[in-house]
Amino acid sequence: VQRRSELFHGIIRELKAAGLPVAGADRLRMGGELAVKDLTALLSFLAAPEDDLSLAAVLRSPLFGWSEDALFRLAHDRQGSLWQALRGQEATYGATLAVLSDLLDRADFLRPYEMLERVLTRHDGRRRIVARLGAEAEEGIDALLAQALAYERGEVPSLPGFLAWLAAAEVEIKRQTGAAGDAVRVMSVHGAKGLQAPLVILPDTAATESPLNRALRKTCRRPQPRCARPCATPCGRSASGCSTSP
Repeated sequence: VQRRSELFHGIIRELKAAGLPVAGADRLRMGGELAVKDLTALLSFLAAPEDDLSLAAVLRSPLFGWSEDALFRLAHDRQGSLWQALRGQEATYGATLAVLSDLLDRADFLRPYEMLERVLTRHDGRRRIVARLGAEAEEGIDALLAQALAYERGEVPSLPGFLAWLAAAEVEIKRQTGAAGDAVRVMSVHGAKGLQAPLVILPDTAATESPLNRALRKTCRRPQPRCARPCATPCGRSASGCSTSP
């Protein structure tokens, strides 16, 4: 495609809906990745347990896989925060509570990278995320881990500090072009330079009309007053404006 526009993302969406293997976008913003959003929501909750919105996002994420109905039953008519309501129903949500309690107990001691690794490895977070979101989620996860290491090299590590640092950064991930295998790769013309493939489809080659030309065409369709002198423009009016005859 010519650029990463709505057509670009629409093609990827339709390929996935059709069940075809697709490698995803050749470039993507780390902050827009669902896996990254889920993990940063978890870090936000660990940094501030009273953050109901982050906890709700975490419970609905692949990390815990709650249904909307289960979340509604916990949140509806609760007294206090969502975390307090969850702690009050240990018999029902014991597995979820055990994981979150384990992470909260270490939130003040583990560096951001160590916390992410604990979530992804000890608590099986990576497998759960990839099973739900697909193999392309691995790149977002790895990019987030790399950012955690980069943050710790230059700052005193803390969860709130890392989240603030991450929010100020605009990280773009460039996928490895040779890692797609037999999957469909959707790329911009610039990103595809120097690459070869047995079949190439160019879906974005139709000529498009500029907003200026579109406006001029609409103007020219309107009935125009009769001019007293010859006009230079196609619509029958001179560039400086026409004077109509009486």
